[in-house]
Amino acid sequence: MNASSTENTTIEEEVRPEYKQYVAEFEELMKHLQPMIKDYYELTGRPKTTSISNFAMPNEIIKELGELDPKGASIEECIKTIDTTMKYSLKTMHPFFLDKLYPGSDPIG
Repeated sequence: MNASSTENTTIEEEVRPEYKQYVAEFEELMKHLQPMIKDYYELTGRPKTTSISNFAMPNEIIKELGELDPKGASIEECIKTIDTTMKYSLKTMHPFFLDKLYPGSDPIG
């Protein structure tokens, strides 16, 4: 077998169908998350009307998040969970947020 015949025998592997489904679902999720993230960033740009945190007791947050289904969740359920998480998360991009380990914020961090 010569060198030129080995170069021409490269076989391109077919992408698994379930992988294509995962990518489509991820893209659908990201389509919904991008505006949510932009809104979250805009909130932190309004320090006079936006608080650093939306404090709630852990049992209240757990109640709002609901039970975890071991079979997984739909895209809509994932979006609701992410929205709830963002609602109760500390807004470290807020200009009044200062911490002993890092002052200020970075949107990517």
